[in-house]
Amino acid sequence: MNRVGAFLFLARCLRRDDRAALGRVDWTRVVEIASEHWMTLALYHALADKRVLDTLPSDLVEYFEYLHEANLARNQGILEHVAEIAVLLNEIGVEPLLLKGACNLASGLYPDPAARFLYDIDILVPEDRSLECWRHLLSSGYRRIPNEDCPEDLPVPEWPALIREERTAELEMHRIGEWHDMLGSPELYANTLPVALPRGNARMLDPTGRLIFAMAHAFVHHRQPFRATANLRDLYDATLLLQKYGAQIDWPRVIHAFESAGEMTALRRGFLIWRRFFGQNPPCAVDSPARVALYWPRCLLHIAKPQLATIWNLLEMNWNVRDLRRSLLRPSVIRRKLRFAAGIWGRPSVADPVKEK
Repeated sequence: MNRVGAFLFLARCLRRDDRAALGRVDWTRVVEIASEHWMTLALYHALADKRVLDTLPSDLVEYFEYLHEANLARNQGILEHVAEIAVLLNEIGVEPLLLKGACNLASGLYPDPAARFLYDIDILVPEDRSLECWRHLLSSGYRRIPNEDCPEDLPVPEWPALIREERTAELEMHRIGEWHDMLGSPELYANTLPVALPRGNARMLDPTGRLIFAMAHAFVHHRQPFRATANLRDLYDATLLLQKYGAQIDWPRVIHAFESAGEMTALRRGFLIWRRFFGQNPPCAVDSPARVALYWPRCLLHIAKPQLATIWNLLEMNWNVRDLRRSLLRPSVIRRKLRFAAGIWGRPSVADPVKEK
């Protein structure tokens, strides 16, 4: 079982309506892929839900159970931390908006509260109160991660994470002004709902907004030119949102959000990956993305050869790939490259001892 086969098997296991017949499985490879995508415990829950754990190697089940117990305790600590953040910000009249995994965990989206690994807590605060919130948290015992180069009193556009002693997970505080893509649209945050916490008051986006945010975060915010990635965690969250809130999701609003941002290509790509990995068609009419014959193989290449994807992403961060590609495809450049190649093929190789004679 190669990496692509293991990834597709993992995605099939995560499907709610797929029995995922096991057969011969390279569990080492499958768990390796699941770990890379932070989906190990989601896999464990899916296999338990399908009642196939008794067919797995006993040491693998023990590994799953150990991780489950540890992550359940961690997520409970994260929920307590989220409540504490809410209480602190409530003191100055701010109700934070929970985002991403912290929102999904607090709202009970995950069928198993231990199924999702969370690295940090993402919240959104009002733009005009953001610096006040930042200073209040610092005065309440939060501090920046050591060695992060950022002045404490006047943060840079993307604010650094905050930590507090004896609290689980880092805190990432966001405001709309830091995002220069569709995540920075105020319209996305117009409809919010209260979220139940052990104490304190916080809010979350409505189901449509959460689905828009999940898809935009995966296929717009972290997108780079020509990059094709699986984004399994975000799509898993989107699948759960559809299962739990399907009747409440306003699909015309989803389409409008991406159309108005000029990001329909991103949404088409997201829906393509969603269909192929989870075998599920979102209930709205969206065409397949242009050049799908190129995008899908690139996505599989990203799974098969993550080292190549890393190198490619580093190139994208250091060069304007679009301009580079345009310059390399100029006719004069192509002719020069062809002449150079013809010259290499036409002359003897100094490394070939037969030809040297």
